[in-house]
Amino acid sequence: MVDTSNAVPEAYHAAGLDTKVLLAFGMDARTPKSRRWRASTSAYRNPEARYDCGRRQYTGLKDAYKSLIEALSREASQ
Repeated sequence: MVDTSNAVPEAYHAAGLDTKVLLAFGMDARTPKSRRWRASTSAYRNPEARYDCGRRQYTGLKDAYKSLIEALSREASQ
């Protein structure tokens, strides 16, 4: 099981699937150059910063989404 789609190639390689596929097509199986791929996956798993857009401050206010609720109600009734 992987936690992100970026980790799928790493999991396939760890299981030897990439080698088996290449050999099935008669191709040479080489060690993949995956340094940048691993760096991308690592950056996803360990972000340097978090961003909070502050949406929580509005979720408790009924009027905050009043126009959206009215628009959806009108659309549903048509």
